[in-house]
Amino acid sequence: MYDLFRALAAYNRSTNAAIMSLMRSADEGKLTREHPTYYKSVLRTLLHLLRSDIRWLQRFSVPLGSAQANLDFEGMGVQEYLRRRVEVDEEMVRLIDGMKARDFSEVIRVEFGKGMIERPLWQLLLQWFTHHTHHRGQVSVQLDLEGVDNDYSGLLDKI
Repeated sequence: MYDLFRALAAYNRSTNAAIMSLMRSADEGKLTREHPTYYKSVLRTLLHLLRSDIRWLQRFSVPLGSAQANLDFEGMGVQEYLRRRVEVDEEMVRLIDGMKARDFSEVIRVEFGKGMIERPLWQLLLQWFTHHTHHRGQVSVQLDLEGVDNDYSGLLDKI
């Protein structure tokens, strides 16, 4: 399982880098324009993922420095998002790299939603990484609506 989660962490970092590259070259209006989607813009969807990642890292007791300082992302612009995203992705990779094979079967208790859950670590990590897949699909649709090419999600070339 260690290899699987190392691959997922590497894929996450690489895919986020590809998305950030698109963001740097796109007109900011295309990233903030509202669409009839749950999170109304590309930036809002990505901010949701960033906030979620910070919460997961906190659940696993990872110190985050400036990325953790403020979870209120209202009004955060593209440049601040890009800065925090890089920091959080590096912490995600470090977290997985620091694990041992036996850690994945350990049952841990974390706050999730409005309560506490107890699950083996591998199940919590799988929830975390698949959450990205869901929202990256939304980002892809939002970018399509803005006419921005966005073929960023291939797995095999990133692991």
